[in-house]
Amino acid sequence: MQKVFLDQALELYLELYGESTLHINVAAVKFQQGALAFQREQLEHAWVHYSECLRARRHVYAYSQGNHLEVSSCLHELGRVAYSQNRYGEAIKMLKSEKEILDQLCETSIERQRMLQARLTNLTWLRKCAKESGDDEEVRKITMELTHLKTTEIHTHTETQANLQPHTLLLQQVVVRCRSLARQFALAHSKNVEYSGRQLQVALANVDKEIEKSLPCSLKVAASEFRNVISESLTDPEKRLTMLEACDELRDVLREHGLQVVDVVQSKVL
Repeated sequence: MQKVFLDQALELYLELYGESTLHINVAAVKFQQGALAFQREQLEHAWVHYSECLRARRHVYAYSQGNHLEVSSCLHELGRVAYSQNRYGEAIKMLKSEKEILDQLCETSIERQRMLQARLTNLTWLRKCAKESGDDEEVRKITMELTHLKTTEIHTHTETQANLQPHTLLLQQVVVRCRSLARQFALAHSKNVEYSGRQLQVALANVDKEIEKSLPCSLKVAASEFRNVISESLTDPEKRLTMLEACDELRDVLREHGLQVVDVVQSKVL
């Protein structure tokens, strides 16, 4: 059923943006299609979906020479697929391309914790490939770099946790929950709309409460704009695409605040 819902999401996006447009939201669905195929061990299909996603994301982020986490994450998944196919040379190529992007981004990114985790994961997979290739010297070098980054991660995590305020954390939680329900509502079949609509109304009320409690910040502004759009669109079935656009805009803001937001189209409303 997941495949069916992903196909439906893709159809909605193609209707909104046009079939020939390399749009970031189309790429997001392609990424999920790749993940589903990989989970089912359909490696050739996974490679095709991830490759299409990579092409779209490189087009979207051409202004930054493709130096973006959306691009690096796609390269990482292509590396994993190639590794599963025992194509270690191709896997190393993809993972090294990912590493080049991460090394560039870590110099300017404010998302230090997220960047460190991405680099640790990248190096772990590069070390696995080096082991499979029998390159002991490369394994040693990567292990030393991993040790250094792990030490840095512990320090950064402690510092980040000390700076987080309780009201901001709670606002993040309710906004993420509300956004998830808004996407479910926008993509739901007609028989599920009433139930998912009730859930969404409760979630919007919780967002209202936390907005009132929160101190001024960029997340509060984004949450207020999101609440307004979703509330206005909730009673109009013709505005489902507007709801999806609002969810996508909020996703970008949440990522700027260091939250890893991954949209998965589910086969049923929880």
